[in-house]
Amino acid sequence: PKRTRFWSRSSLPLSTPVDFKRRQGKFQATDSALPTVPGYDVAGVVVKAGSKVKEFKEGDEVHGDIHEKALYGPKQIGSPAECTTVEEKLLALKPKGLDFAQADALPLAIEKAYEGLERTGFSSGKSILVLNGAGGVGSLVIQRLKLLIINVCITCISLKFERS
Repeated sequence: PKRTRFWSRSSLPLSTPVDFKRRQGKFQATDSALPTVPGYDVAGVVVKAGSKVKEFKEGDEVHGDIHEKALYGPKQIGSPAECTTVEEKLLALKPKGLDFAQADALPLAIEKAYEGLERTGFSSGKSILVLNGAGGVGSLVIQRLKLLIINVCITCISLKFERS
């Protein structure tokens, strides 16, 4: 009833680090039974909304993470499925300036960036070290911290490292 039937129009279903670790069997104790379709991030068009859905209607372009608790009993049908059901609270309207592939790449990285920042208890006037600042999560963390005028130190790797 609270679920939105969802058609994924993204032509590039992305694989996340969680998908990779799941394939390696690192979450066997909490994973759903096989067979499963991997995938967490999703972007597409609502084709049918449940009777109790209030935020979305047929035709809305949305994106989100289809698993509320990604590591504890994820759904058997992941985001690369042609059609999936998603709870309304796990979706947001797709930003108009993004195409489906771009919107598909954001949800899990944004969740991890936000979760990491919440755990640090950061506040204005402090400095924070961001490891792998050039990565997906790291770059989102940096953008958020700069908005809050926090000093940010970053580590990243260069593929063109020169020794002197």
